Amino acid sequence: MKILTQEQLLLKAQEQFETMKQAILEFGQQEVRIDQAEEYLFRDLQAIGLTMLESFAAAAGSGDEGQKVTRGERELKRSNELKRRWYRSVFGKLAIFRWVYSRGPNKKIEYAPTDARLGLPKGEYSYLLENWVGQASVKGPFEEAVEGIGAILGLQPSLETAETINQRQAQYAEGFRLQQPPPPSGTQESLLVVTADGTSVPMQTADRTGHPRSSTDAANDHEDNQENDASSPDMGSSPEVDDSADSEGSRRHGTTRRAYVGGVYSVEPFVRTPQDVLDELSREAAAARRPRPQGKRLWAEMAADYEGSLTSGVERIFVELAIDVEQRDPDRQKTLVALMDGERKLWDLQQEWLGRSVQILDFYHVMKRVRKVSKIVEPGNKSRREAWSSAQVSDLLAGKTSTVIRRWQRRLREAEGQGIWTDKQRRAVRSAIGYFKNNADRMCYQEYLASGYPIGSGVAEGGCRNAVKDRLDRTGMHWRFAGAQAMLVTRVLHLNGEWSEFIEYRIQREQQSLYGTAA
Repeated sequence: MKILTQEQLLLKAQEQFETMKQAILEFGQQEVRIDQAEEYLFRDLQAIGLTMLESFAAAAGSGDEGQKVTRGERELKRSNELKRRWYRSVFGKLAIFRWVYSRGPNKKIEYAPTDARLGLPKGEYSYLLENWVGQASVKGPFEEAVEGIGAILGLQPSLETAETINQRQAQYAEGFRLQQPPPPSGTQESLLVVTADGTSVPMQTADRTGHPRSSTDAANDHEDNQENDASSPDMGSSPEVDDSADSEGSRRHGTTRRAYVGGVYSVEPFVRTPQDVLDELSREAAAARRPRPQGKRLWAEMAADYEGSLTSGVERIFVELAIDVEQRDPDRQKTLVALMDGERKLWDLQQEWLGRSVQILDFYHVMKRVRKVSKIVEPGNKSRREAWSSAQVSDLLAGKTSTVIRRWQRRLREAEGQGIWTDKQRRAVRSAIGYFKNNADRMCYQEYLASGYPIGSGVAEGGCRNAVKDRLDRTGMHWRFAGAQAMLVTRVLHLNGEWSEFIEYRIQREQQSLYGTAA
């Protein structure tokens, strides 16, 4: 076994460069396309990079500190021979040979001076490669992540490796979140907005929610699920959310776990009239004038079993929201707005943790109810249905919720008397009426608009879609709990724009754990 010195490896890299340079000179005299030369250069530069990295590792030495060393109160003995350790870098795989120390033959390695000198990670994969794999994995399916890395670098981690990397990174998410300072708060942004929303994640059989459920519980969940991910016209800068996810979530009840996303942001007041909002619904105005949310930060949690009891995770979301609000506005100078859907659990927790908030029922979900009822009231004529919907929305925005309720109740009685609606349609209308009745105190939209408050919870809605649906609920996906939770918390860090800071935090913490000092 021949181990090259740093000088020898640098000479090897120089020879590789000269070979590459000669090839480029020859390409200039041949009919070689520029993309072919580009690919050749990239692969050769990778080979040179691997040799240079080997020379860097060689400079760290073999880690020989004598036959015996003392670490704390332990006496450790040097290995009988150099031990090989693989290091998988973005340039390729290299072997690092070094002396290691343990309490005796076949005992656990407790000290490896070369590992500490180089700051080697816990596993074989380099921090840089783990960063790239992890970042690609939170953006899309593991298969696409590893295939993309393989297509570029010519080396492809396995799916299992990508999943392991994601879960290993996620172990540091909680600590990172706890030490993060709040985003800076602008002086003009007098509104502080909290939002929360929930959706379902498809699970493998072993990790499905298995607690017995009554028919009443199932019905309540069905109503809650119907209030998530509405695809109402855009009321702000957030994307629309697909209605189909809701019906699917309710149909596959018992095969999913609930995931919740909460958010906090600050924003300037934006005074509008009901007509302004109607114009926005048709995407004709106000996008350029609307103030953008500032300092947006999301949190996400999965329902989980703790000590034999199923917890939703949303309680932890509200703790995080309350802490963040306190840090951003310790003197309570800003108006706090809670903007959510009609899920009872969310409002109960809001009252417990953020009781001073102005409560606003998310108008996205109101619009969803209006559209659903419009298809029952005006089933055949699209233009009449749209006109009817616009009239209801106009009244709701003007604060005439009781008028709309009475109108729908009258139509329901007429339909029951004439027998013109199905049982399912009557239940849908009754459900919408009950929804408005239960949330009437949160539907004073004319007051909210005059005060410049937002009425559409785009941050949480978009968060649920971006953090959960777009990554954890793709066709054919079924998760184990550990993998789903790991993906959820790391994806949120990516969406928050905190990925680079998080990765550096994770590296520092792991180095501290491995070698007793940060890198």
